[in-house]
Amino acid sequence: LGHCRASPFARLPRSACYASTTMGDETSTSASGSAQEPAAPGAGSVKQQISNLVALSLRATVPEVDVEPIVEVCTGKFGDYQCNNAMGLWSKGKGSGTSFKNPNAIGQAIAKNLPACDVIESASVAGPGFVNIVLSKSWVAKVCLRLFYLQALHAFIDTTIPLC
Repeated sequence: LGHCRASPFARLPRSACYASTTMGDETSTSASGSAQEPAAPGAGSVKQQISNLVALSLRATVPEVDVEPIVEVCTGKFGDYQCNNAMGLWSKGKGSGTSFKNPNAIGQAIAKNLPACDVIESASVAGPGFVNIVLSKSWVAKVCLRLFYLQALHAFIDTTIPLC
């Protein structure tokens, strides 16, 4: 799976450009919902959010193919997340009149078609089409600050407001 691995540990939740976030099990490799109907932005863990964005990109890149996004958590060296769909799409589409010359070209198209959002700082393509996605440092800082304030608010409420 390229340079990434599945992880049972949740990453930071997101909040800046989407309505809500949950911490969740990130062992799943696809977005909630099918490739035809990605989950609403803001639903789920960071990995699910990235999967939703990748699903939209896949729909724009290969609209004639119904494909689930394959997104894995990366080691820090290559990015935060990685989309691993290009090789599978290439093997499905070889010889079928596709305009893509190789898996890397599919990866380039997936990266180019990722929706603009303040969550993603950059996307690059490595080797045979692995799309490496880096989260925005400013977005991560906003999320950390939001979590800090929520935790402080929770502690304040627990210590100052009597239940009965």
